[in-house]
Amino acid sequence: MNKLMKYSCFAIMALSALTFTACTEDYDYDPYTNVENSGFYFTEASDRALFYPEDNKSITVEVCRAESESKEAATVQLSASSNLVTLPSEVSFAAGESKKEITIPVANTPGIHDVDITIANEKDKFAYGPVTYSQRIIVCGEKLSGVFTSQQLKTTKNVVVYKLGNDGYDIKDCYEEGNDIVFSLDNKSNIIVDEQLAWNHKKYGPVYVEDYESSLGVYPGSKDYQGYSGYDSESDTYYLTLKHYCAAGAFGNFSETLKIAR
Repeated sequence: MNKLMKYSCFAIMALSALTFTACTEDYDYDPYTNVENSGFYFTEASDRALFYPEDNKSITVEVCRAESESKEAATVQLSASSNLVTLPSEVSFAAGESKKEITIPVANTPGIHDVDITIANEKDKFAYGPVTYSQRIIVCGEKLSGVFTSQQLKTTKNVVVYKLGNDGYDIKDCYEEGNDIVFSLDNKSNIIVDEQLAWNHKKYGPVYVEDYESSLGVYPGSKDYQGYSGYDSESDTYYLTLKHYCAAGAFGNFSETLKIAR
């Protein structure tokens, strides 16, 4: 009985092998190719692009393509979320070219603009890289003068201030030369200061600021409240409570005021 079972198993195995061979001979096998390893993508954007009235306004964007497509010439189309930027009709790649830098003109429209540039067609989007280039573009308008009183600097100084349309203001070289502080106002005159580089510490490196209350999501609505950031129309003064911090930790919250000459 055991011998019968043994020979039966051999027979079934042999028949299976013949059947499998026959099937594979009749089937035209196509090796698997990773169709997702193709397409176009962007390198990462900088934190922001800031332009003064006298500047030539444009941003430089690097478009890349996957190695699997870099052997032949190709083109890709882009789209933008705002008409602040003027895109080329298409971006052309020569054979063997994997990266392309393009210069994109920016309109002279004062304000704080968040712009997304995207690979236009789904079939051209790379599966493993950023297909949207997000850039905050700040265009300065009217040049004003102001007085900045800083708890952090322990001083009062004259500053150049640019109006950003109806969005807010740019305090030029606020804490140190080369680093402006940009703030916006909501419809309740609360001041919002998003995270941005403010100054550099000799030991700890880059120091950033953001509005203390906006980071907590709280707006108490009174300039007497510790941590208030807002505009007081009676005194024509902007109050900013800014949290200063770096990679090693926080320096604390500082009360700053800006009075613009009218």
